[in-house]
Amino acid sequence: MGLNQKIFGSFALGYDPWINLHYYNPSFFSKNYIFDISLGHSKTKNKSIYTKEKDFYEYWYNAQISLGNRINIYKTLWFSLGYNQIEVTEKNVNKTISNSGKDYFFSFNLSYEINTRDLIEYPMKGEYITGLVKKSGFGESEIDYLQLWIDVRKYIPIKNNSICFRSFSGFSLGNQIPNYSHYFIGYNERVRGNFYKVLEGENITGFSTELRIPIFGPNYYLLEDFPIPQFSILRYGLNFTLFFDAAEVWNKDKFIWKDIDYGWGFGLNFLLPYSVVLRTELAFNNKLKSELIFDVGVSF
Repeated sequence: MGLNQKIFGSFALGYDPWINLHYYNPSFFSKNYIFDISLGHSKTKNKSIYTKEKDFYEYWYNAQISLGNRINIYKTLWFSLGYNQIEVTEKNVNKTISNSGKDYFFSFNLSYEINTRDLIEYPMKGEYITGLVKKSGFGESEIDYLQLWIDVRKYIPIKNNSICFRSFSGFSLGNQIPNYSHYFIGYNERVRGNFYKVLEGENITGFSTELRIPIFGPNYYLLEDFPIPQFSILRYGLNFTLFFDAAEVWNKDKFIWKDIDYGWGFGLNFLLPYSVVLRTELAFNNKLKSELIFDVGVSF
């Protein structure tokens, strides 16, 4: 219809396989409203370090309807209503809230986003701010908790360089927070210097700063007469970085400042075609123990 509406399916195989069906309409009623509906199923290996028997899987079934209000080109407000069901391969009260090994619950999300970044794949200026309030359970099951999330990122250009800051926090409120809704350090969120250290808790906070210094590029190369025009422009470059990361997770009111994990170091960021970023970094932790990191994607 010429309005960028999409109906599509996606899937992944391997360690944590999943499948998802999606409908997206960016001009629902009017150009200022976005409608989004999705159905998903995933098989996820247990990540909780609190559960002694680690070789079990979580089977997720999700359905969600979302309505977004595009306030302007940089700001969006989202309302989402979802239904969630999780089953585990081994029944245990520590793996689900219900003794049956199956949790099911409705959820409501309210989120707000400000995004003025120049390039999402590797930002050098602008800001990104997102806040989320998520309520899980409305009396239909044993699930009943509230989670809050805030993520603030700022990218300040200094001539051709950029100094970047990120601060994030997540909080859980409720008598019993299931392990599958815990926050983790060592998966999506990592502390360079303690890159492979996994920590788990009901709450999380973290801070990162990074100085990005272009060595060359980004440059662009055009593939003449390439049969697919969308893939004919190649972007590449190389940046040097200096960074510092710090983060901590905790339960209830047991936050201790001295337990915060932190690390610092330097590295090279390779900007490759089709928005691919490869990073190689040398990081040190608070005990000056070093580690070499190879990763894909911008740090933040």
